Amino acid sequence: MKKHNKDTCEGCTSTVGEEYCFEDFQEMIDYHKSQRNWFVAKWEDWIYYPFYHNVVNGWWQKIRPGAIKHYYQRAKQGYSYQDVWGMDYYMVETLLPMFETLKNDHMGISMAFYEDDDHDETGHTTDEGDERAEQRRQNVFGEIIYGLKCAKKIHNVDYDYEKDEYEKLNKSVKRSFSLIGEYFFTFWD
Repeated sequence: MKKHNKDTCEGCTSTVGEEYCFEDFQEMIDYHKSQRNWFVAKWEDWIYYPFYHNVVNGWWQKIRPGAIKHYYQRAKQGYSYQDVWGMDYYMVETLLPMFETLKNDHMGISMAFYEDDDHDETGHTTDEGDERAEQRRQNVFGEIIYGLKCAKKIHNVDYDYEKDEYEKLNKSVKRSFSLIGEYFFTFWD
């Protein structure tokens, strides 16, 4: 921290009208925190910010009038205008539990998962053919779910971006959506 001089300071961090300048942003934040009154410091650190983050960003976001409006819009038309702002995020959040449920709880297998050798000479499916089709279905759904989980990781920036992990995750996402396109009419129970 040093005295701010408009003529000689270049690249320093300061706010408008401040008499001190700092080497970096964190130094400026630490200085401002050290200059707070003890009562203000306790109020902000122990009451205001925890309340704001836990209550306002926690349960209030679910019951506020705007959220109720979004619930109504989703019930009426299937989506709200808020979902359109981040359609990719909304789709991943919606599709992932749907595919996980469909993978685990299903009644039948679509004919798209059967191959020619899964039928007998009369054209009916065999028991071994049913097992192979079920395995193919589980593999496809597993790849789709893995790709959607990779998309969720990308959204949450929950990966090491310095190790070129993004390309691997994005490749899985693309594969997942190509499988969704290929087997689009087989997603039923």
